[in-house]
Amino acid sequence: MLNMELKRVSFNIFEEGEKGNLGVIDVFASFYGIKYNQPYIYYTDMDPETYFPKFVTLYRRLLEERIKDRRPIGIQLTADGFAFLLGEERELRNFQKNLAEKENALLHEKRKRPINIMLLNRDRVSNRYLSWLSLYSQYQIDFSSQEGSLEEKMIVRKAPSPNFKPATYTFKIENGKIIIV
Repeated sequence: MLNMELKRVSFNIFEEGEKGNLGVIDVFASFYGIKYNQPYIYYTDMDPETYFPKFVTLYRRLLEERIKDRRPIGIQLTADGFAFLLGEERELRNFQKNLAEKENALLHEKRKRPINIMLLNRDRVSNRYLSWLSLYSQYQIDFSSQEGSLEEKMIVRKAPSPNFKPATYTFKIENGKIIIV
């Protein structure tokens, strides 16, 4: 599914994984016992109770084996899927634990800070979950489909810059390229 989504923007995870530019922690495969042969796909036996410590262990391994001195970019496909898989309350607690891990790493580790992107279908989670996710996010970008159109409305609601002003754009993908107007 991840490869299918990324192909839309001309990004091939198999090619990038083989080049050493990509590592995938496949939580879905970890929960359901799916095994892949690609060495850049990381998984382990997980359940809702053991998810977070096992995820952190896999992430640390990924840092050592693949990321090294590069900036990690994490894409959670999808945050609503995690909320469904783990339960919203547990996922919010894991999110808070993750923020604490990041803060601790910032204080004690000399490495590039990660960029985390969480894709979310807001229709599949509660308003409470949305509220917490928005509170802890540095950036918030909302997309909404326009009926009968191939374009989407893109609203940048939040960013850490002191001069930030919310703005609305048009977003579309054409011939594998992202176009924002």
